Amino acid sequence: MTKKTIRGVLRTGLGCARDWGIDEIRNATGCPGLQPGTLNVQLDIPYKLRVDALLLRENRIDKLNEDLLFERCQVLLEGVLVPAWIARPSQNFHGDYVLEIMAEERLRQRYGLKDNDNIYLQVFLETSAAPI
Repeated sequence: MTKKTIRGVLRTGLGCARDWGIDEIRNATGCPGLQPGTLNVQLDIPYKLRVDALLLRENRIDKLNEDLLFERCQVLLEGVLVPAWIARPSQNFHGDYVLEIMAEERLRQRYGLKDNDNIYLQVFLETSAAPI
């Protein structure tokens, strides 16, 4: 499996993701332990999402009028690769320079992350990414 490492900087988000319907997201991604909310990672270069999972707007309990697209990834924290998902609303409010990261643990709290910390993500280059 070919992977690419990208670097970004942790930024405070708007808090909208914590209101997304987490049960629908868990079903769409097949990841029953995902936690609500995201880490916002500001990149130096734009990133085009590869869609591994999709939650259509008509299936969202929160009734927000946008699809949610998801890509598998891994976050490198304290020498450990933590399985995660990049989440991107179809309206892409933040643009291609910000990634919203979801995981099965609250990464900011678990790893003591704060704004301006460097965040390293590994993304899979094939469309058949390994399941997490």
